[in-house]
Amino acid sequence: MAPSFVYDNTIMTKHQHTSAVSFERSKLHVAWKFEDRESNVVQHILTLKTHHEGHTPLENIKLGQYDSFAITFDNNNLLHNGDRYWVVVTCCNAAGLCTSANSSDILIDSTPPHAGGFLATMNWNNMRTSGDALSNISLSWYGFLDQESGIEKYYISASSSFSGNELTKGVLTFRPNNSQERMHFLIGKYIYPNDILFLTIWAQNFAGLNSSAAKVTVIATSETQTSIISDQWGVLSIEKHSCDIHYCDSTCTCGLFNKPCTDAVSYKCFANSTIDTNIYVSFLSEDEIIDSSSCLTVEWNLTDIYSYTLIERFEWSVGITDSSIGYGIFDLKIEEPWLDVGLNTRGVYCLQNGKNLVHGEHYTAYVKAWFESDTYKIYSSTSIVVDHTPPSLRRGYSVKDSTSDCAKDLDFIDWTDTITACWEDVFREQQGEIIEYYVSMGTVINGNILLKIFYFNFLI
Repeated sequence: MAPSFVYDNTIMTKHQHTSAVSFERSKLHVAWKFEDRESNVVQHILTLKTHHEGHTPLENIKLGQYDSFAITFDNNNLLHNGDRYWVVVTCCNAAGLCTSANSSDILIDSTPPHAGGFLATMNWNNMRTSGDALSNISLSWYGFLDQESGIEKYYISASSSFSGNELTKGVLTFRPNNSQERMHFLIGKYIYPNDILFLTIWAQNFAGLNSSAAKVTVIATSETQTSIISDQWGVLSIEKHSCDIHYCDSTCTCGLFNKPCTDAVSYKCFANSTIDTNIYVSFLSEDEIIDSSSCLTVEWNLTDIYSYTLIERFEWSVGITDSSIGYGIFDLKIEEPWLDVGLNTRGVYCLQNGKNLVHGEHYTAYVKAWFESDTYKIYSSTSIVVDHTPPSLRRGYSVKDSTSDCAKDLDFIDWTDTITACWEDVFREQQGEIIEYYVSMGTVINGNILLKIFYFNFLI
């Protein structure tokens, strides 16, 4: 009989947002489990499929007695955005009988949503309550689009300052609906005529990538004649001209989208390294090694909650270590290397347009914490090295079947109770370090005993 599968094979990528969508284009991890009680399993064959029967960036991969494998794609054959992929794993036994099983599919989306903005028609009305002052805001937005995986949720906040979210008591989350993108929410204060509010919105797709944040300044105008503030209502008009510059880098709300205001800045920025706030910046990686060639994920955390209250917003960047901030990732002649994420403490950046992370290169992540409109401090991570290649075999070295002292490579033995495998200096890893070994032993190639041996507790 052919082998039977214990559980269907699964396909995944590191740090994926959901089980069905991933922003990682350069690597897939597959896991499976077959069994055969009558003869040995001798081979597994991995085949990558795509939903439109188009080109797939690899040929069949033939393996021995493995139950998982990481498929790596080179820079010229990355997975395509908008395509769905799945893996067929075929298991064959010593009798030549085979069984195949399909993984669930995964959609690739390494691009964030297109950013939109608020529509001009926004309303407010104060609410008569017996307790705290409340006002209801009604607003709508447009332009957010993600062709590959779609919009999963929207984030909205309101504040009396450029970088805050105190009026909404944090960031509000809304799911898309089939009707017009319009929402109502309450803020914990009465709105008065001529009040200035700052509204912020951004979208997240099903790969977990965020669009740029759209931010506007709105001015409240009243449509009622009553002097009773709890009965008043009106319109929130978007300020389109002569708006204030809020930070020394010319950040404002009425410049070109994602561009600073063009007005002259009358004050300078100060990089204050003496501020007593510790922020730990790190890549999402293993052992300071990253195996992706297309995406970097960075996160940062503060040592205490009090420090968080001092910070108005974060920006982050990444670049080749010991170079200008952003070098090797951004085109510094035309691109701004700092990405504004508000008060979020995580960022993902995927390279596009033929750019790739360089094998063997070291990268450093940076976080700029703004404490005032003209004062910031930059924090950096330890560098991380990119590794796209597996360990290599050294020429002139081979695995020995030997006695416990590994002194001689044996061809014949006259005992049956022990055998020692020795592989000193056989494998070499230049970028990182070898963390574990797999040893297969049997009377045929791809033998029927597979041992997983960890590097740190095994002497070679």
